[in-house]
Amino acid sequence: MTTDLNATDTVGLTAEGRQQLRVMLGPNQTVPKTALLFDFAQSIRDIREHQQSAPTGENLFAANLHGWMGERARWILAYLVEVDEQRERAVAHDRQPYPTADAYEQACKAMWAHKERADKAEAHVRELLAMNATLERALGIPDEPPDDDEWVTA
Repeated sequence: MTTDLNATDTVGLTAEGRQQLRVMLGPNQTVPKTALLFDFAQSIRDIREHQQSAPTGENLFAANLHGWMGERARWILAYLVEVDEQRERAVAHDRQPYPTADAYEQACKAMWAHKERADKAEAHVRELLAMNATLERALGIPDEPPDDDEWVTA
């Protein structure tokens, strides 16, 4: 199987592709610690910068690092599969019809502003009811309205 390293696949893996990679990588794939990623990158830099010193032109330093990296490549690939899956979940999440965090915050602000106005209106209604009760007592109007048979028409 050959892979075109210059291909520009920016879409990411499919779920089936990730599953195929997991099967190829073997069971019990754990995502590596961040330190392994930095060690891996440092090894790539070291191989690139190291001067060949063997008389045969063979770079034993690079060969040794290639071996070290090869032993750890499956964990790096497992990490990449996991990151790709997380990226896909994030993209799918962003495409959901429900509001974003900013929209949720704006809705909450509007709700609290409405609640403040409602609380002020409720306090004003209580004041008006208290004033009305005071006026009714001053005018001698009973608290409870009379029954239907007590109403007198003029």
